[in-house]
Parts: sequence; C-alpha cells; structure tokens
Amino acid sequence: WAASTHWATDRSECDWYGVSCVRMGSAGSDGIIREISLPGNGLTGSIPPGAVLAGVGGRLAGLDLSGNAVGGTVPEALGVFANLSVLDLRDNDFTGRIPESLGRLKNLEYLYVDGNAITGRMPDGVCSLVEDGVLNPVAADCAASGGLECDPDCCECV
Repeated sequence: WAASTHWATDRSECDWYGVSCVRMGSAGSDGIIREISLPGNGLTGSIPPGAVLAGVGGRLAGLDLSGNAVGGTVPEALGVFANLSVLDLRDNDFTGRIPESLGRLKNLEYLYVDGNAITGRMPDGVCSLVEDGVLNPVAADCAASGGLECDPDCCECV
C-alpha cells in the first residue's frame, strides 16, 4: 500500500486513509462508511467475497479502487450495496464476467471497468439501468479489442 494510515489498527474505520463516513453520535467518532477511495494506492490481490460486507454495511455510496493491481473476479456480493452510486474498478487486473447482481444497483450512476481483462457479455440488468437513465454508459474495454461484449447504447468502449 502506498498509504494505509490507521488501517488494521484499533482506530475507527472512519479514521482510516481513503474512508469517508457520515459521523454519528455525540463524539462524532463513529459513523457510517459512505465511501472507500483508494485509487493508485498500490493495492494487490483480490476482493474476497465475504470481505465485501465486513464492517461496511449497506450504505456505501462510492467505491474507487482504480489504478491498482487488484485482480480476480468482480464479487457478486457488490450487488448488495443498494446506495452505491460510483463503482470505479478501472485499470486493475480483474478477470471473468461482470456479475448479474450489479443490475440491482438502482442508484448506480457511474461504472468504470475498463483497463481490466473482463470478458463475457454485459448483464442485461446493468444495461437496463443505462436505458432507464440512472446509469451513465459503462466505460469498458469492448469485444472489438478482445474484451467485454456490450451494446453501444450501454457501454462507452475505450
């Protein structure tokens, strides 16, 4: 990690580098995690499916892991974050398919998955969010360059 201030300590998650919270309580030390932003922070490995819910809860609005070396598949469990409006996974080492569960994110406005080795077809549920005007076109490496199969109305091929 390039910056990991207070991570893996007994400090509140709201004090961790890259974590933004809505503060609760009289002292304001505890809160609800609203955003995790760790772009270009030298992260490696994968996102374990069980770790997606650990300590975060369902109120996460933004997750930015762009510009790291995070790999493996995009976890299906990300689809539980009903308040997620930004999911930025670009420029990592993700492989496999986009999970169907992302089509359940009715507040998702921005989805960036370009710069990975993602294949398969963009789930219909995700494209429906674009059609409904909720989600902006998804930034993706499209099949023409060996990546994701996606309708032009759904994806912005980069």
